[in-house]
Amino acid sequence: MKKKLLVWSIFFLCMWIICADSPSCKNISAHVGSTARLPCDCSTSANQKPVFRWHFKSEFVIESDGTSTAAGSGYEERVEVSKEDLQGGDCSLLLKNIKSDDSGAYQCNKIGNKRETVLQKVCLSVEAQTKSPNEETPEPRGGSGFTCSSLWIVALLLLSYLFLLELEP
Repeated sequence: MKKKLLVWSIFFLCMWIICADSPSCKNISAHVGSTARLPCDCSTSANQKPVFRWHFKSEFVIESDGTSTAAGSGYEERVEVSKEDLQGGDCSLLLKNIKSDDSGAYQCNKIGNKRETVLQKVCLSVEAQTKSPNEETPEPRGGSGFTCSSLWIVALLLLSYLFLLELEP
């Protein structure tokens, strides 16, 4: 009985480590020519200003040192982070005039102590334009939870089952 308890404890610890290792990718969809809001919560202590950087693939998109904001090459007129939102700890990225090339994974990182920590991953899927280019794409509700690759879950369940079979007399 103690061996089974140990096995299940190890199993749940492994699941927690694998699933909690990095934030899940929040899925957002937008149309070509529209504007999308890519969410990122960068709350800090009351007297600190958020210091963050957004990346797309290996490209630098936008960053803030807490007082000023700078956009990466090719993003100068297309990205924005609201100063009012920043004061409330919201580092969400407003991506304007979306192109089909903008489809992919974006990452919002907190900068501190000479390293970057991932705060949010956002997967943007870009669809053909079907509405006015000036309309902002609404952020989907829900889906921002604790997710984990189903392949990892199946693999760990199978390993646990095989291990339990070995423990049986």
